[in-house]
Amino acid sequence: MDAEAIPARALRLLRPARALATAADVPRVSREERESLPGAAARGGTRSLGGWTGAARRNLCAAAEGQGIDARRLVFSDIVAHADHLARLPLADLVLDTRHHGGGATTIDALWMGVPLLTCAGDTPASNQGALFAGALGIPEMAVRSLDAFEERAVQLATDRVASRALRAEVEAKRRTAPLFDQPRFTRHFEAAIAAMWEQAQSGRRATIDVAATA
Repeated sequence: MDAEAIPARALRLLRPARALATAADVPRVSREERESLPGAAARGGTRSLGGWTGAARRNLCAAAEGQGIDARRLVFSDIVAHADHLARLPLADLVLDTRHHGGGATTIDALWMGVPLLTCAGDTPASNQGALFAGALGIPEMAVRSLDAFEERAVQLATDRVASRALRAEVEAKRRTAPLFDQPRFTRHFEAAIAAMWEQAQSGRRATIDVAATA
């Protein structure tokens, strides 16, 4: 992201999406931004298709303009080395997750760099992974259950800088201790699950496998 392209006092909203992702759920928040957040700048990042395609840029800009939002408020990030990508993520104030297919590695990267997430929990694996990340980080309130709640929480965080900074500090603190980034713990649990599957295969018995949280 070209940091010089965004005013220093602007609210920076990150939407880590694929170049082919639909923008159908974007206007719900954009309407609130138009009314309540006139200085907000939205950044899009992608790691597929070698960068943003011309069609993707045009479609997203047209969706913004259709809601009365100046397309110049959208800043598109170029593909860079992963270390450079991580280094620029803290420029964002808040990650706005996409609804039907939430961010995966891109969201994990942002959380690791201490950027708060706002996601709307869904009923499919692709739409619910943001909520799973929030829970595994120990901050389940970063996931809401409806688009109306998503709008309300986005505007609240955007206009209450004290609350926004407090959430960011909580992400920064918990990323070092929560299960989401505890790789040794994940390894132990994964090994225990594999061992349980092998035991079932040997015995011919089939049952739900539960790995104890303390394993």
